Parts: sequence; C-alpha cells; structure tokens
Amino acid sequence: MLNIGKHPYSFFLFFLIVGIFLGKNLDLSYKLCCFLLISTLIILFFILKQIKFKIIYSLIILFSWFILGVLVLKINSFVPNNHYVNFINEKELQCLTVIVEEQNNSSEKFRKYTAEVQSISSNNKKIVTEGKVLLLLDKALYKSVLTLGDEYVLTAKLKDPQGSLNPHQFDYKKYLERNYILKTANVKKIVDNKPHNSILFKIKNFNQQMVKKIEESTLSLDSKEFLKAFLLGDRADMKKQNIDAYSKSGVMHLIAISGMHVAFIFGMIYSLLSFLFKGKHCKLRILSCLVFVWLFGIFVGLSSSVFRSCLMISIYYCFVLGKRSANIYHSLSLSAIIILLYNPNELYSIGFQLSYIAVFFMSWLSPIFVNRCKTKNNKINTYFIEPIAISVSAQLGTFPFVIYHFHQFSILSIPTNILIIPYSFIITYSSILELLIMYFPTYIQSYFSHIYNFLVEVLVVFTHSVSSVESCNLSNVSIGSLELFLLFCAVLYLRYIFINLKMKFFLYLLLILSFLQILRLIDHYQFSDRKEIVVFNNYLPLIGLREGEQLVVFKNEEEDLKKINSFILQPYMTGEKIKKIYIYNYLKNKKIQWNSKTIMVSDNFNLKKVNEKSVDYLILTENLITKNAVFYNHFKKIIVVNYKYAHDNSNENMNNTKIWKVENQGYFKEIFKD
Repeated sequence: MLNIGKHPYSFFLFFLIVGIFLGKNLDLSYKLCCFLLISTLIILFFILKQIKFKIIYSLIILFSWFILGVLVLKINSFVPNNHYVNFINEKELQCLTVIVEEQNNSSEKFRKYTAEVQSISSNNKKIVTEGKVLLLLDKALYKSVLTLGDEYVLTAKLKDPQGSLNPHQFDYKKYLERNYILKTANVKKIVDNKPHNSILFKIKNFNQQMVKKIEESTLSLDSKEFLKAFLLGDRADMKKQNIDAYSKSGVMHLIAISGMHVAFIFGMIYSLLSFLFKGKHCKLRILSCLVFVWLFGIFVGLSSSVFRSCLMISIYYCFVLGKRSANIYHSLSLSAIIILLYNPNELYSIGFQLSYIAVFFMSWLSPIFVNRCKTKNNKINTYFIEPIAISVSAQLGTFPFVIYHFHQFSILSIPTNILIIPYSFIITYSSILELLIMYFPTYIQSYFSHIYNFLVEVLVVFTHSVSSVESCNLSNVSIGSLELFLLFCAVLYLRYIFINLKMKFFLYLLLILSFLQILRLIDHYQFSDRKEIVVFNNYLPLIGLREGEQLVVFKNEEEDLKKINSFILQPYMTGEKIKKIYIYNYLKNKKIQWNSKTIMVSDNFNLKKVNEKSVDYLILTENLITKNAVFYNHFKKIIVVNYKYAHDNSNENMNNTKIWKVENQGYFKEIFKD
C-alpha cells in the first residue's frame, strides 16, 4: 500500500530529520502541531484502503513524520514551571539536592558530573524541582569521585555556562543546552550523602571501581590511560597529546567506546556460545549475546554512542529472530528514529552523525569493494579482504564530516586503519585479560603488565609517528554546509563507479568535484580582500589585524602562546581561511599603526599625555574605563578587556556606543572596506 520505495523507514527518518532541523525556525505552537498530526492520522485512516489514493497516502504519511519532528522538538524545548532555573538567585549560594547520573570528562581544575536536581532552596524554602545541572568539583578540594546514583545535598553557586565569546570557537553553552543542561553549579560544600539502591547504578559504579583498580596497578601511565579509555570508556585524565595523536592518525575509535566495541563483544560471546552449544539453540545464543551487549553498555555508562550501537544491533537481530529480512538499512533507520523521538537534539551530536554515516557506508561500499578484490581463498576474504573493505568504506564515508567538524584529516588514516585491524584483535584480547588479572596479587600482575605495556607502547609510538607526518595531515581546512553536501555526494557516488567502470560515471563525479572547486574559488575571492581588526576575548589584551589571508597578532609578552594558539587563534584562522600568521608583543601605551588606523593598549600610565584624537582604538584593561569619563569620550572606540566593574556608576556620563566590553559582549570586530 505504501508507495515510497523498498526502504520506507529511510523516508520516515528523512522527513523526521527535516522536521527537527526546521522546527526551530517554524512559528508553530505545540497545540497546532498536535492538531496537524491528529488531522493527518485521521485522513490516513479514511483513505487507508483506497488504492486510487496511494500517492496521496504516501505524501500525507511523510508529512505526518515531518510534523512529528517539529512536535518532538517543541516538547523537548519546553521548560516546565517546576524547573530549577525558575528559582535561581545568582547573588548567593543555594542548597541543592541532586542525584548524580553521569561522570563527564574532567578539565585541569574541575571534575564534572551531570546531575538531576531534586530540590532547591529559594527564599528559605525547599522547592521540589526537576532539570539537569552540570556539577563542577574543584580537584584540589575534593580528592575522591562522587558515586553515581547517590543523592547529595550540597551548596553551590549556580550560573550560566560560558558561551562562545571568540570567533569560530566551540560553543560549550549550546552543547550543554542540547543535552538539556541549562546551568553549571560550582560546588562549595557537600552537606550530606544518601547511598542509592539502584541495580542500574550498581553496575555503573562497578566501572568506577575498576578504574580505581587500574590506577592502583603496576601498569605504565600510557597503559592505564589506554585501558581505562578502551574498555571502560573513561578518558577523564588522558593526556591531550595522546588524544591528539589518536585523532590525527584516524584511530580515535580505539579509545572511544563505540560500535566497534559492541560488535566485538557480540561476536566474542556468540563464538564462545557456538563452541559450547554446537549447532543448537541459535535463538538462545543471539538473545544471550544481546543481554551481554546491553550489560556492557550499562557497565561503560550507556553513553549516546554506546546506546546507539546497542540499539542498532538489537533491532538488526530482532529482524533475524522474527524471521524477517535482516536489512541493515531498516536497522539503521529504525534505531535512528527511536533515538531522535526520545532526544531530537541527538541530530546535532557529532558522534550520532559519524556513527550512522560510518555504518551506512560499511553497507553501501564494502560489498562492492569485496566483490572487486575477493580471491578464491575464503579465509583470506573473511580475515583480510572484508575487514579492509569495511575499514576503507567507513573512512571514506566519514571523511567529509570529519573535515567539516574537526577541520583536519590525515591521508594516512586509511592505511593506518588497515594496519590497525589485525592489531586491534591482539590489543582487545590483551586488554580483557589484563582487566581480569587486576584481581590477582601484585606479583602475578607484574608479569603480564610488562607484556601489556609493550603492546600499548607500540600503539602509542605508532600513532604518534603517523600523526607527526605533517605533509600527510590536512589541517585548518574549513568547508561550509554546501561543500559538505557535495563531498558527501561524491563519496556516495563511488558505489556506482565501482559497480560499472564507465566513462560517463567518472564524468558525473568530475562534475560534482568541479562545483566543489568553484565554491572554494568563490570563498577564496571573498576572503582575499577582507581587512578587519579583531580584539579577542582573553584575560590579557589580544589583537588580530587581518589583511586578506594574512593575520598579524599582537599579544602580551606574558601570554602563553601555545594556549591562545589552540583555543583562540587556530579556530579563527580555520574559520576565516587565514594562511599566514605573524605574532608580536605589543608595548603598553605605544601606538600601533595599521591600515591608516591607530591602535593603543593602555594601563593608564601617562595616558593623559596622549593626543586622544590621534588614537582610533583604545584598548584598556580592568576598570580604567570608570575614570576620566569625559576624557575617554574623545576616542573613536574603546575596547575594555578583563572588565570587572560593569555596574560602577562612575561611567554614566560616557557615550556607551563607544565602549565594548569583551568579557560581557564577546570579541570585538570591525571590517574595513577600501
């Protein structure tokens, strides 16, 4: 009856995604969405058996999925009246009762936890609430970790998360909002702790106990970090240089619990049960494997990536158990629909996008590669050709999205993954064995620890070597949404080229790449003539003078160049397509001449001696702006860095249109036209 192709779930998913994506821009109320959805369902009921309305039926059902996408977004964006954000007093500490749900990756200073707020104190009253908050615990004050599932009574300072205050910087505030976390709580004191009785959290906390076991073991630091990340999903204290090496070499999937781990657990348990129960109880083996897969998912915290993988493999084998065609595209689409109906913001998750794209291309391209490269030896095909085809397909499919989100890609990532495939089996079995040996006496642990340290060291040295080959690393590459779409289409089209090696298919691919190059040339033309001044949001004044594809930066001599380069300058250079950068130290109260403009950084030392009419941009620090208000009015623009006195009344006479406080308003930018 439904005339929308062989893969209806794919169409449902597509229109659901469109509804979620456009929902924020559509002025549709919750009630109107409900009315439209109910109306379409009623219409569908009346024309269900009318064959002559088959096309109309298909269009209406797709429209209903679009409306459903808008509706679930509206529902998840709604903040209830009893949400804790409605009872916040930002001027004082507040008492919160929370249940800790998840441990997040730590920063240098804080341990971070996601918690559900059960109650909050407001005007000396205890109010029952709901909503998620991000707890920040100072590592210097709190040495031990919190127990997941426990109820804590604590005093904390609630405030808004820090948004993006510099150009092209990662917006942490928006990231938290998409995870329904609206505030951060800087914990000052833990008043009380009530243990939980949940089996779910007992399994999760067993993970933390094993983390402690690993930390107390005789393993090397790199081995501890790898084992915690590889099997337990804990990357909280992993060294940044190691994470960067895994990322640049294209093997980040080794330290991020994902579909690879879930598939490996399923395959390992299934092989073990097949050995014990040969040729019998196939359904029982599959069900047992699925139970172990979900237990593993809960054990490692059931993060979004793990939940996706567990759900995907469960749906696939439900089709098998139901004696229906086990279509991977049905499993992909149906699992994505379930996840997006539960949490529509997962659509914007990079992990969600990469995992589904990777699995899709494994199914889309790898069978074609296997058919082209297979040999007469089935064992070679099974153990070498097929894994290599799967790895290459996943790398090719995710390539456009990796470039789009991370602005880098290693040409060596494909051969690296081919080499890593056999090694991943060795390191996985070794990791599981090492985890079991943790419960043996120390003198027994030490024997195997030497072997495991060697295996991890080989992996670490290899990834660092690959990532250090700068000539093969595409870095600081910025592409837009349209370029992403064209790149995706090009990779998608590879299937037809490999199926039928005809010239016309190569010409179609060449046409797509030509459009892509035209877009790149247009971007180059637009950016090559741009001239602008940027004062970044930073504790110390940081000035960028951009001319075409060159950037001149003036910084304080005490500034940590490595830190500002990673978090401020590199994102700006990538987003603005800057190719060359020159960095200098500025001198306070000395003028910088650029493009017929005069810039000066001042700490108010001998400032009155300056002819204010000769300075276009005066960059001040701290609260100097509250002094000599009339005098400052003569400058064209005053940019204040590290401003701490926004409510000081002594600046009331100043022309506020001339003042820009980067700490409150974000970076200052002005573009000049010839």
